[in-house]
Amino acid sequence: MKSFHAVFSKTQANLAIFCCLAMVSCNQQKDFPGTRSDLEKLGLKGKVKSLTETTYKGVRSMGENSQRDPEIRESVFFNEKGNITGKIYHFYSSGFTSRTTCEYDRNGNLTEEKILNDKGEELQRTTCWYDEKGRITERIKTDFKMISQNIEVFRYDENGRETERKNREYRAGGRIITYVPGPAEQKPEVQRDEGKDVWITVTSGYDDKGNKTEEKYYSSDGRLRSRDTFRYDDKGRIIEASSYNSDDILRWVSSFKYDSNGNLLEKWGGDSLSGLRLERSCSYDNMGNIIRDVYYYQKWQSGTDMNYTYDADGNWITKTLNFFSETPENIYTVSVKERAIEYY
Repeated sequence: MKSFHAVFSKTQANLAIFCCLAMVSCNQQKDFPGTRSDLEKLGLKGKVKSLTETTYKGVRSMGENSQRDPEIRESVFFNEKGNITGKIYHFYSSGFTSRTTCEYDRNGNLTEEKILNDKGEELQRTTCWYDEKGRITERIKTDFKMISQNIEVFRYDENGRETERKNREYRAGGRIITYVPGPAEQKPEVQRDEGKDVWITVTSGYDDKGNKTEEKYYSSDGRLRSRDTFRYDDKGRIIEASSYNSDDILRWVSSFKYDSNGNLLEKWGGDSLSGLRLERSCSYDNMGNIIRDVYYYQKWQSGTDMNYTYDADGNWITKTLNFFSETPENIYTVSVKERAIEYY
């Protein structure tokens, strides 16, 4: 029998791949740049003024849950338009605190974000540029601590849909490190910096209803690294997502099932190479809020169980992540998140 922590570690690693494809899949909606506020992107309801989220460590206990030492406290502040004006992170173990400031143009587009340490020294800066239609065209993130820079360049079609995204990351030490987004990511591609830019290019295709049907990932030499495809039902809901490697061999496929209200009810995912199968099931309250989200690995008879509680406005205020192995009685509380929300 595998040890509890060995199974947990392996489950975490594979769950990351599954969740990555899940996030890609769930974001195939027709959401053009500048159309949603930060509140909407975060799934927050009502006129939220501030949100403070504290993450507590889980404590392993056989057959029962217990907490708790605080790990991280994050405070986020919003303006009346629903956009973030600042953030504060506090790490309890080290005592380190960082502060984030945000600046917007007159159209409400984020133009600059700075992360400062507790001495006011700049750690990271993100600068954004937009076209006349408010679509982001370039984003540069500079990390002053790591001496690295990430550049993203975006292109759109006549309907405002993103058709191409290029990404370059540079780190000091004579290395260019580029990462392939999506579930096909295994290891970073490391190349020597010979005075030329090394880019990762992502191209997107759409159907006549505006649903994203394909994403392709290319290396700087034009070589296809991976591709993802998506299928939808007649209501525009994604029903299948597939990921292929550079040889166009199917690596992972996921299928989706919804309830009568359009909420994601079940999801199945499978790795064609290893035979790994992962199942996800969701439960909702009568307001449509997700209250339970369970991932289960058949291979290891283990998984994760996420539970939520909500305030009167429909925003979750507690989120408990449990890991279980072999039987539900063998349970480990990974983390507990608690929120304090202030409204305008």
